[in-house]
Amino acid sequence: MGPREATRLLGDSGCRDLDERLTEVIEDIASRHPVGYLGQEVGLATTMVFALDGCDDPDLMDRLAAVVGDSGAPWQLRSDILAELWRRLPTDELLSLVEGLNLPAQDPEFGSAVATSLSTATRRGQVDLQSLLDWLDTLDFRDSGGFSGDWQQVVEAAAILAARSDDLDDARWTIVARLARGWLERTAQLFTWHDADVRALPLDQRRRLASAILRRYPDAYTAHHLGRESGLVLDDREWWLSQLTNMNPAVGPRLDAPLQDVTPEAAAAGQKPMPLSLFLIMLRF
Repeated sequence: MGPREATRLLGDSGCRDLDERLTEVIEDIASRHPVGYLGQEVGLATTMVFALDGCDDPDLMDRLAAVVGDSGAPWQLRSDILAELWRRLPTDELLSLVEGLNLPAQDPEFGSAVATSLSTATRRGQVDLQSLLDWLDTLDFRDSGGFSGDWQQVVEAAAILAARSDDLDDARWTIVARLARGWLERTAQLFTWHDADVRALPLDQRRRLASAILRRYPDAYTAHHLGRESGLVLDDREWWLSQLTNMNPAVGPRLDAPLQDVTPEAAAAGQKPMPLSLFLIMLRF
């Protein structure tokens, strides 16, 4: 039996007697290998992280977090540890740690792995949504901001979690809408990564998400993508049409007027909003 198999058995046993020793080995492996190392010992260390599932020693969790923050440790190990920590440590603490990593300056694969782990934890409800939204609102997701398209999955996951929430305040809903609309401008889709998850939401949750975005961005371009990508244009047609016809132009740019928040790149490309009359006609066929 090899060390990884033995470590898996230890993790399955639920025994906590060797948690500190496992942490020591993880720290040792992290200290002995360079950032780009992807060898067997990283796999062994990751297995040891999984074996620590159930460990509630805050000192050991803090030591693992310190490995994540070590810029000289293998990035794969750091991202694997972070993926396990989202459900164990306070969201604010981990987001502060991630901010200190300066991801735009790191290996793109590391940034992608961090985005994927945060997206997964968010969809599982393992992060504090308000803290996450406040943090996401500080990031520059424009092409020039240094964050890859992988980060759209985090924004989508936050939107899904928001749709499931009954007590999200208006300010946070504004962040959800602004982030979603920003990625729509960048990728020409609201939901690129988790579109199936959005369409799988119950109708009341999809309505909550759609109305929050549409109230803040009542333009035909947003409405076209929102209705199609959420599935509401087919699954809840009567309600969806009522939202379009009952829009109040005072709360945002008119549906048949030029978009007020298009990026310079989109404007340079000559992006044109769809007239409301044409948009409504299309929905009826």
